[in-house]
Amino acid sequence: MMPAVLAVGGIDPTGLAGLAADIRAGAAAGVHVATVVSALTVQNGRELFRVDPVEPELLAEQMKAVLEDLPVGAVKIGLLPGRRALEVLMTIRDAHGPLPVVMDPVMSATVGGRLSRLSSADVAAAGRCGGVLLTPNFDEAEWLLGRRSIRDLEEMKEAAVELAEKTECAVLLKGGHMENDAIVADVLCDGRIVSVFRAHRVPARARGTGCALATLVAAGLACGRELGSAVSTARRMMTEALERVASENAGEGIPPVLPLMPDDGCA
Repeated sequence: MMPAVLAVGGIDPTGLAGLAADIRAGAAAGVHVATVVSALTVQNGRELFRVDPVEPELLAEQMKAVLEDLPVGAVKIGLLPGRRALEVLMTIRDAHGPLPVVMDPVMSATVGGRLSRLSSADVAAAGRCGGVLLTPNFDEAEWLLGRRSIRDLEEMKEAAVELAEKTECAVLLKGGHMENDAIVADVLCDGRIVSVFRAHRVPARARGTGCALATLVAAGLACGRELGSAVSTARRMMTEALERVASENAGEGIPPVLPLMPDDGCA
């Protein structure tokens, strides 16, 4: 059976973000994505209306059922409603071996509106459990650090190092929110090594990009790739997908990252 990624996240009824985006990303990367539902949301490409969290006990039962049955090689965590849910997930992860975790610290919907009640201390505590990669964007990194805005590449590097030290885990700080640059740079801080990944900026805004990127990285880890290679492959696939977004749309709101194309997978 192909390698599996266990994706924990919310249900977006439009199917354009959350677990639906995770499934598409996994298919493109050549892995199976098993889904653990953390919350039901009512949202579309224009507005977030409601978030109903799943009880931590039910979350735990879903996760155990998957881990007992499938060859899970990595865990991807997206939307989590609160601290107890995160604690439960990390406890179960630890009980099933050293599975790598890619955590996208989702706090707000692309269209605005609060999705999670996690605190920055909760996220930092999860990072210290070991084997975790955080994938924050600028807003999330500033929230986690309680610092002023990040304005350029040098401040990105400083923020990534500071966040890695605070959480004691690897950090991929995404630079897509930096304005007026022809080049998009993401910064990976893995221990004491800081790497910069660059790509040309694609003039497209889409839903589900954070979900998809984190899942693509998790897919690479599940296939046995080292972290830098998994990040590089994931970023390339996202750039190619965004290049197609400009000519495709679904619904009347922000378009999704639908055009993820099959990659070489684990081959």
